[in-house]
Amino acid sequence: MYASRIGLLLLLMSAVLLAQGMDVTGRVSLRVFNVDYDETSELNPDSANYGKTTLVPGLQQYLNMAVFARTSKLDISLLGDIRNDKWTPLDSYKRVERLTLSARFSGNEIVLGDFFESSSELYLFSRDVRGAKLDFVFEDLWNRYAYLQTRVVGGIVQKAVKEGEALPTLYKQYVNSALYERYFGSAQVELGERDKFSIGLNYLYAKDDPNSITESVNSPLLNQNAGLNAALYFWDQHIKLFAEGYASKKDTINADKAEDYAYKAGLDLRFNKVKLQAFYQRLGYDYYTAGNPFLLNDWQGVKLLGAVEVVQGLTFDVEGQQYSNNLKKFDYLPTTKTRIAGVGLNTNFRRWPDLSLRWRFQDDLSNDIYDDDNNLTRTDKISRTFDATVGYASGNNRISLSGIYVNLDDNSLVFGDSTQATEQVVFSLNFYTRPSNLLFISGGAVYSTLRMTGGEQSKNLVLYESSRWDIIPMKLKFETTLNYILNKADGGKGYNDLLNNYNQLALEVALEYFFTPNISLKVLGGSDGRRMDYTKEQALKVIGDPDYGPMYFNGYETYNGIKYGAEINWIF
Repeated sequence: MYASRIGLLLLLMSAVLLAQGMDVTGRVSLRVFNVDYDETSELNPDSANYGKTTLVPGLQQYLNMAVFARTSKLDISLLGDIRNDKWTPLDSYKRVERLTLSARFSGNEIVLGDFFESSSELYLFSRDVRGAKLDFVFEDLWNRYAYLQTRVVGGIVQKAVKEGEALPTLYKQYVNSALYERYFGSAQVELGERDKFSIGLNYLYAKDDPNSITESVNSPLLNQNAGLNAALYFWDQHIKLFAEGYASKKDTINADKAEDYAYKAGLDLRFNKVKLQAFYQRLGYDYYTAGNPFLLNDWQGVKLLGAVEVVQGLTFDVEGQQYSNNLKKFDYLPTTKTRIAGVGLNTNFRRWPDLSLRWRFQDDLSNDIYDDDNNLTRTDKISRTFDATVGYASGNNRISLSGIYVNLDDNSLVFGDSTQATEQVVFSLNFYTRPSNLLFISGGAVYSTLRMTGGEQSKNLVLYESSRWDIIPMKLKFETTLNYILNKADGGKGYNDLLNNYNQLALEVALEYFFTPNISLKVLGGSDGRRMDYTKEQALKVIGDPDYGPMYFNGYETYNGIKYGAEINWIF
């Protein structure tokens, strides 16, 4: 029912666009394929939220489209990703992965559907919204450089998920303790004169719908943010002074209200071949914004970034930071001061390989905290990072090699002990070659090792490849993709090594035939499998341990699957 309504809506939109006599271009792709493997588990066969792997089984449909309509004054785009499968059936409009209609005209924008919105890390940053956006710019106010910009965004930033229900578009293993549907609104107004100044007002309101789910271990949330941002430009815009500050209020039914603030102020200098940015920033312990819920708060300090091109093709850059946490001075938490310093070199000389070298040092120093039982807590760490990349391109061929080395001296003392990384090495290779207009091959490899405190260590190898061969130009194409993972672990606590020793291979080949330059049919097939190194006897011993239980191997069993299907593409 919902799928048919969506299809009808898309047809109506397309008809309206065509009726306007617009220049319409785009692509529509429909893939139907089946993934087949034995889902029966010998370890936990009766749990609805247990699976041998996170690979979705059964018949699946995936619709992808990108439609663009243009006139001399108007650009309209319709983008969509719609998926239907066994674990997340398309039985509600909430299951639609992405559907976006946008219109741009004279510097203004209107968006309906799903989109990402960003303005500031402290306020609204890379937030996935299902709703609407109105962004209008009014020009030539008191002179031709003066403007007023208004941006209003509203919609849903968190979909309702019942307790024990899998998150939309994710695997059935990823259940949760329930999420309320969260409504969100943001209004921003900025007044300014280009090349001279700008000042803006910002207000954000977010609220959970308590009736969207029947029960949850969490309380519904109410969040408000209000703030200002400003910038001044000097010396023909070579110097920019900027500042922004926000006050937040977070309220839940079963908890006290939390109010705090955050601000950032600094200088941005760009002159000839020199770039310099320095700012001071504070993020309060209780500061919260629904526009960026994963923002790391509780720190205050300064950051400096700089770069200078010494000669054409040779650039040096520097980084410096110092900040501290525990802004509320809790006596049961250590106060840690972090210092970071980094230097880098980059080359880009014609006919020579590109080279990038970077070194970074970080130390965390804290005071000593004792609890009532005289247990000591301290968070002292020193890390050193060195990375190097060399790349070369010639014609239609490119190759790059890179390596990263991280060494961590962890002198922390945490009651109960926690494992910390002590040494990590990563090597990677990437290549692309196009020996002719009929063939390209790309791929690479990543090898990494990690050694942990207490003797725990792991090694990981990833190989990947993709290629396309035009067997008959503009008529018949052959494609391949390959991904291989080998993981080895040793010395882990408990039974951790049983989950981290495996090898996995996914291979897909496809043959695409073009009936016309605009319509093609692709037939595809492949395999997807994983072999875990543990035996059934070892696994049964683990799940019989009451400290681990029958869900321990959820998503981490051996499986052998095949996939096959077809895809039809229409380019217009």
